[in-house]
Amino acid sequence: MGGSTVGDAAATIFDALVSETETALKDVVSDLQTHVVPTMAMLARSLATIGLDRADYVITEDMANIEVRMAIRAAASVIVGFANETLLGIERIINAVLGAIKQVVNTAVGVAVL
Repeated sequence: MGGSTVGDAAATIFDALVSETETALKDVVSDLQTHVVPTMAMLARSLATIGLDRADYVITEDMANIEVRMAIRAAASVIVGFANETLLGIERIINAVLGAIKQVVNTAVGVAVL
């Protein structure tokens, strides 16, 4: 097996996982707090305002429905963007782990198998 051990192989794969996770997901919490939480707070305020305007007959039911859909779509676009970025980070982590597995297997057998 080329002198490597299961422990060495596992360490190589784990190191790739940790390293890429730290890189790919380092801004997730910050982005969540910076973009998603304020967006949800803004959505809550918008929905409350729309509800109060409707209750006070400032806007019609049709206008309220349109404004609610617009507010939800705006918030959803921010959340979907955040989710897409997070998924891309996860994809980078998986690719790094697969690369490490490839390296370990090819080193173990002494030829490029993967």
